[in-house]
Amino acid sequence: IEKMLASQNLLVRMLNDTQAFLHLVRKNSEKLSEELKQVRVLSLTDELTELPNRRAFLRRLEDEIGRAERYESPLTIAILDLDNFKQINDTHGHLFGAHVIGETGRQIARVLGGKGRACRFGGDEFSAFLPGHDLSSAQAVAEQIRVAVETAGMMKDGIELKPTISIGVAAAPRNGGDFETLVEAADRALYRSKDGGRNRVSVAGDDAQ
Repeated sequence: IEKMLASQNLLVRMLNDTQAFLHLVRKNSEKLSEELKQVRVLSLTDELTELPNRRAFLRRLEDEIGRAERYESPLTIAILDLDNFKQINDTHGHLFGAHVIGETGRQIARVLGGKGRACRFGGDEFSAFLPGHDLSSAQAVAEQIRVAVETAGMMKDGIELKPTISIGVAAAPRNGGDFETLVEAADRALYRSKDGGRNRVSVAGDDAQ
């Protein structure tokens, strides 16, 4: 009986140790899963603006183009670029330039609201797509963004700037197409805004239809 009781006690201790070990494994697994999720979010998020980065945007844009083609609904994108940003950096320093980029990203996201999705495309360039918007309504939204950036007034260390932004807008072809063609069309429209004097919105021509 004593041997049986000793064996039973040993078995209970082993089971308790095993349960504790499994609990530790589960906690570590949950922690690892959460850390991996955070890493994934960070890999798709621009740290400065907290907007999606270029990789996340293009991945989502491909999905939106396919959805627009399936449901025969309009889709437009905008490429947005701060005007004379190098001059801001050269005059006020890169920290102030980073502040301007961050504030610009917030203004873009605020105006878009639930109408679309914005990202930091790289450097001082942003992108946005607007599902369900044709060129006319997308141009109106882009104009709201342009005005919001121009009138925001960005203050840091006692210095206030009112940067401006140039925007190019293009619509996805009705027969689908790929995101590269769409981005190129919006980019050409953006350069027309730059060449036309900056701080304006230009719309892609018939080549974007």
